[in-house]
Amino acid sequence: MRTVDLAKTVAPHLPHHIIGIRPGEKLHEVMITEDDGRATIELEDRYVILPSADAIRRQHYLDNGGKALSDGFCYSSNTNPERLDARALQNFLQESFTQPR
Repeated sequence: MRTVDLAKTVAPHLPHHIIGIRPGEKLHEVMITEDDGRATIELEDRYVILPSADAIRRQHYLDNGGKALSDGFCYSSNTNPERLDARALQNFLQESFTQPR
């Protein structure tokens, strides 16, 4: 979700001012670097970054439906195909706060 969309979703009644990017500010967040991608397994609902020397655990994930990632894989906010919209964020928050702890 873009920051602008997040602000409009959580505070639609407040004024919003776009000030632009500031020096040193990042535009995108990298969650899995290319280096980590080599040791990462993709599961149905998440990624698992394993220690690079843990071949036994890696094989366990692969044997149980995990997929190895292609060379050069990187998970970043600017390449992520899944984006939340206002409705999805509201549903996510509703589910998060109504589940028993």
